[in-house]
Amino acid sequence: MNETDTGNGNRRRAERLGFVSPCRLDLNSPAWARIPEPLSGKTENVTAHGAKVCFNDFERHRYERWANSIESGTYLGVNIRIPHGAVPLELPGQVVWVNFRGEPGAVEGKLYAGILLSVMKPSVLKELHELLYAISTGSYDGQEFE
Repeated sequence: MNETDTGNGNRRRAERLGFVSPCRLDLNSPAWARIPEPLSGKTENVTAHGAKVCFNDFERHRYERWANSIESGTYLGVNIRIPHGAVPLELPGQVVWVNFRGEPGAVEGKLYAGILLSVMKPSVLKELHELLYAISTGSYDGQEFE
């Protein structure tokens, strides 16, 4: 990963690492957008700034509201959990885009979401950097939720 790509203007240019892993997404704000159970899906790629995730099971009407809210500037706060060691890595962030309308790269019946990671505790940031290093060097062995 290019460590110089840390400014807001360069986040989209940071190297995206192909990373397919189970993940769970908890939506925690605003209250109207909360979901009773975490969404289970898979990551498709990841950077130090965000992740692209894909979900198979979703209620289209709920996510259309998410998409419309994002376009109008609503902050949709989430936690994304990725299996990593004994305790899943829990990353705070926000949903910045959703794609389920047949746009380029979309597969019918799947929901794709872009997650922008938020400021995190130093210990979590260290774990994220360790995970990214393992992915980039090919030493990540893949894990599932227990």
